[in-house]
Amino acid sequence: MVNTRNFLFWGGVALIVIAGAIFFRSSSTQTPSSMESEFPGYQTGSLEVRNVRLNIVFAKTDLERMQGLGDRPTLSEDTGMFFVFPVSDTYGFWMRHMQFPIDMIWIDENFRIVHIEKSVTPDSFPETFTPDAPARFVLETSAGFAKKNGILIGDIAHVSDF
Repeated sequence: MVNTRNFLFWGGVALIVIAGAIFFRSSSTQTPSSMESEFPGYQTGSLEVRNVRLNIVFAKTDLERMQGLGDRPTLSEDTGMFFVFPVSDTYGFWMRHMQFPIDMIWIDENFRIVHIEKSVTPDSFPETFTPDAPARFVLETSAGFAKKNGILIGDIAHVSDF
């Protein structure tokens, strides 16, 4: 009888731990399908830099680039918006309609990081942030992403589903 109670107790504890782990993992990581529902009509993919993988949403059209992350309440840590421009240039970015701080990472046509602005806050608007070198892509992530992951100018980004 004692062995049965002990078995049931520890079995229940194990089930709770497993259920909690599954819930935590599913709530902390966005899947491509959840990204597609959060960003309907946008193409999704992934980006890897310094062995860190991000789910990304592509902003390829003028309308998508203009909207950006504006008017969104948050951005999960494992998600970024990847702005694609037709040619390399020193594209300026600002925090119009932003509700949370972000990192801005400019990337050239060879996918080399050429400029980083860290933890840019919404109250910085109307200041415009521009890179020191031409870039064809800009990655916006949650604030602190670059620092937390040791992202540096010169690092190479690998983009899938591009």
